[in-house]
Amino acid sequence: MFRGIAFLVSTAIGTSSWIRQLSAEGMTKQQIAEHLNTQGFTPCRSRSFTPQIIDKLKQCYGIVSNAMRARRGELTFAYTLAEMAHILKVERFWIYGRIAAGTIKIERDPRYHCYLFPKDRKTLEELKRLKSHKVDYVSIQNPCCNG
Repeated sequence: MFRGIAFLVSTAIGTSSWIRQLSAEGMTKQQIAEHLNTQGFTPCRSRSFTPQIIDKLKQCYGIVSNAMRARRGELTFAYTLAEMAHILKVERFWIYGRIAAGTIKIERDPRYHCYLFPKDRKTLEELKRLKSHKVDYVSIQNPCCNG
C-alpha cells in the first residue's frame, strides 16, 4: 500500500517539475499538455492532459507563467509595456498605437508573450526622443534574458 502512495507522490512531483520547466521555457498550457501526453504522462483522473488540467496543476504547485511574472514586474532585465508607459508618463495606448503604426518597431517576446523593452539608457532615450517628435521611429531589440 505504501509503495503505491510513494509512486503517486513521485509521479506528481515529476509531472510538476516538467510543467515548471516547460512553463519557464515559454510554452502555453496547450503546448505543455501536448508535450506531456506525447511523453507518456497521464493525469490521475483522466486519459490525457488538457490545458485545464495543466492550469489546475500550476495553481496547485504555485507555478507562475512567464507572462504573469512579467505582469507582476518581476523581470530584472526588461520593462513591460505598462512599466515603460509609466516611465514615459504616457498612456499605454500611446505605445500600442505607435507599435501598430510602425513608429515603434518591436516584436512580442516569444518566451514571455508580451512586448518587452530592455532596461537600458539607450532604449529610454530613444523613446523619449520619439515622444518629443525628435525622431520619426524607434527600433527596439528584444532584450536578452537568463529567465
